[in-house]
Amino acid sequence: MPEPRARSVACGSFVVLAVIASAIGCAFPSPRPIEPAEALRPNEGLLVLHVRTERPLRSLSISGSSFPLEVGRGTHLLLIAVSAGSYRWSSLGTPSNTEDRESETVQLLFPYGDEFRFRIEAGRINYAGMLEVGYLEWNVSVRSVDRTALALEEIRSRFPSLLEQYSIVYSGPGRHVFLERYLAAQSARSRTKELGSGDSR
Repeated sequence: MPEPRARSVACGSFVVLAVIASAIGCAFPSPRPIEPAEALRPNEGLLVLHVRTERPLRSLSISGSSFPLEVGRGTHLLLIAVSAGSYRWSSLGTPSNTEDRESETVQLLFPYGDEFRFRIEAGRINYAGMLEVGYLEWNVSVRSVDRTALALEEIRSRFPSLLEQYSIVYSGPGRHVFLERYLAAQSARSRTKELGSGDSR
C-alpha cells in the first residue's frame, strides 16, 4: 500500500494539511444522533455542528477522532450527543475529486489555534461557532466564526423541545457577549410574564 501523500495548502492566514487517505479510523467520543424526545445520558451534552462549506464533506474529526458527516455544499446544522470535556476541531474529510463519489478522501488538518478549541458542558446545548470551509482550486481555508443568531434561529425552528429542555451556552474560546445578552433578555421576559400572570389571579 503506498504511503499517504501530504502537502500544505494555504488561503489567507489559515493553513491546512491535506492528506490522501483511503479510510478514516478512530471513534468519535460518545457520538450519537439524538431525537427531540430523547434524553441525554449522564455526563453528556449536545454539540451543535454548524458548518458552511464550499465542497462536499465526508467526516469531521474532533480531538483526533472521526465522526461521519456526509453533506454537500452549503450550510448545515446538526445536534449530536457528546461526553462532557475539552476538545478541538482537528480535521475534515472531503473527496479528492468532488465530481467522483468513489474518489479517495482528503483529510484537511486544522492548525493548532485557540479558535478551534471548545468544551462540552453536560446537560446543555453547546455552541462552539460555525466552521467555514472555503475552496478555490487547491487553496483551502478553514476558520471558526460566530454565527450564534443564525444557529439559534434554526435550533428554535427544528429542535424547539430540546431548546426548552436544555439551556444553550457558548462553548468556544473567549467570552461570548451576544449569547449572554440574549439569555438575560429571555430570562427578563419570562419573569415579566410570570409577574403578569400572578397579577391576573
